Amino acid sequence: MKFFEDIRFSEKLAQSNTPVILFSETLKSIREWLAEAYADNMPSAQLVKAYTHLMDELITRAWRYHFPELTDELTIAAVGGYGREELHYGSDIDLLILFERKPQDATREQLEIFIRFLWDIHLEVGHSVRSVRECVREARKDVSVITNLMEARFLDGSAMLFESMMEQTSPVKIWPPEKFFEAKLEEQKARHRRYDDTPYKLEPNIKESPGGLRDLHMILWLSRRLTGAADLKQLVSQNILRLEEYRQLVRSRNFLWKVRNGLHLLVGRSEDRLLFDYQRALAKQLHYRDSEDRLAVEQFMRRYYRTVRQISLLNEILIQSFQEKFDEASKQRLVNINPRFRTRGGYLETTDSEVFSNYPSALLEIFLLWQQHPRIKGIRADTIRELRRNLHRINHLFRRDPVNQHLFLEILRQPAGLTNVYRQMNRYGVLGAFIPAYDRISGQMQHDLFHIYTVDEHTMFVVRNLRRLNLAKYRHEFPLASELMAEVI
Repeated sequence: MKFFEDIRFSEKLAQSNTPVILFSETLKSIREWLAEAYADNMPSAQLVKAYTHLMDELITRAWRYHFPELTDELTIAAVGGYGREELHYGSDIDLLILFERKPQDATREQLEIFIRFLWDIHLEVGHSVRSVRECVREARKDVSVITNLMEARFLDGSAMLFESMMEQTSPVKIWPPEKFFEAKLEEQKARHRRYDDTPYKLEPNIKESPGGLRDLHMILWLSRRLTGAADLKQLVSQNILRLEEYRQLVRSRNFLWKVRNGLHLLVGRSEDRLLFDYQRALAKQLHYRDSEDRLAVEQFMRRYYRTVRQISLLNEILIQSFQEKFDEASKQRLVNINPRFRTRGGYLETTDSEVFSNYPSALLEIFLLWQQHPRIKGIRADTIRELRRNLHRINHLFRRDPVNQHLFLEILRQPAGLTNVYRQMNRYGVLGAFIPAYDRISGQMQHDLFHIYTVDEHTMFVVRNLRRLNLAKYRHEFPLASELMAEVI
């Protein structure tokens, strides 16, 4: 991996009349190294960091070749995924070039030559050239711009200019935490709607679908802007993220990174859609093998779906935690429901942290209460955590307990909210714990083009449609089926 550590590269560059060829060949060697390291099963986090740092060296050397004497007047910085040090084989290289004073024509021309040079050596480069003032102006208008700048990473040039830009776009100056939080939350909701609000489709997008890498980035963006945390680990020391949650996120991130790099290598370019035709090849690439009851590709996709469900859930918990910090006034609006539960600001919570351990039936009761009180918005973050920490209490004795069987049937009998509550029971792991057969279909897909969702997601649609038969306003659609449904219920 010693592409730049000895003097040979510098000597070759000094003697070369065709630097494009030298840089192109070096880039090709770097990409070949990445493919070999991936095939040798180098850990994802190590591979992504190493590749990013090699690109840093390549781009910095290209920059210094084109601007040997302007390092105090210009700054080059990495932004986006490159700024986060998360480059994959087919990732775009996003660059920000900063200037203090408006560049002279000769400098602008040299900047154009530099960008063309990067394209000529076969780098996919996105770039912007701005003054610090322009960065601030654009960032005020667009939350995606401030997000990009927030992740900026200095590469070369004037460090003072870079620090000035970071200081003038800090939360103290623009986009205060609550405003940033609201804008990013709306952005995430819109993105989720584009993917039908489900991570369980046949051909998910590793980056953009619910539970994908963007949901993980969302946690990082909010944490950085709201708490100053530079990475996930700092959230643990700030008591925002539990240690086990941190470990789950890292494992999930590393798996998605491995899948994404593998997908890029498979198709030879940037591609984030986990298309049907790629899934079988990726399963083989990741060493999955057919078993008696599951194809290799089904095992691979099951792990994918369970991974994104984990990210999606932790994304929800962290967002809820941040929301609660902003809703100071709502902390006083307590409404007791029974000795075990109350609402705070419209969200369900336990009256103390031992409710689920002292009264395990509350693991089902909480969902029945959610149905019976339509104004409840959801469950508070710490209560979700307590619920998940007590899932082990749902065992064979719990399932056979008449009280719990009655609670589950009462959930089925409620006149409204069944589909939503069933989805949340599945999301939090309660449904699979109470019905082990359901856990076995969770994240299970059938590798054909007919079934466009996982088996558990299809089951949710069946529950929704059966529920529809029992509602008076829909009985005219299928009268006989509605009549039979009424008899069953």
